[in-house]
Amino acid sequence: HYDLAIMDFDRALDLEPDNSMAYNNRGFTLAMKGEYERAEADIRKSLELSPDNIYALNSMAELFAMKGRTEEACQWLQKAVDRGYNNLRYLKTSRTYDNIRGSDCFKKILNQLDIKRRQQSRRSR
Repeated sequence: HYDLAIMDFDRALDLEPDNSMAYNNRGFTLAMKGEYERAEADIRKSLELSPDNIYALNSMAELFAMKGRTEEACQWLQKAVDRGYNNLRYLKTSRTYDNIRGSDCFKKILNQLDIKRRQQSRRSR
């Protein structure tokens, strides 16, 4: 129901034009539809409004991954991770990363997150 979701995000932006998450979510939905140019514009607007938004940074990584642009996807994902994004399960399973899942840069980021998770687990014991 991508089109219905986009209509909801359009309405949210009518009501609150500076809602960075509405831009991010509409952009992600557009990416899922394959409308990459519009998706990128929305996600960039989200980042303009909230430069450290880890979810928008991850959405940009997903967008470039869907487009098969591995290095750019990894650069965006690394920015998200550096700012605190840590959903390892999502990264391992989301189909949005299927195009780059076998790449060295993606594996390196997953390994980095796995190491951080193990270190945090040891500290909390």
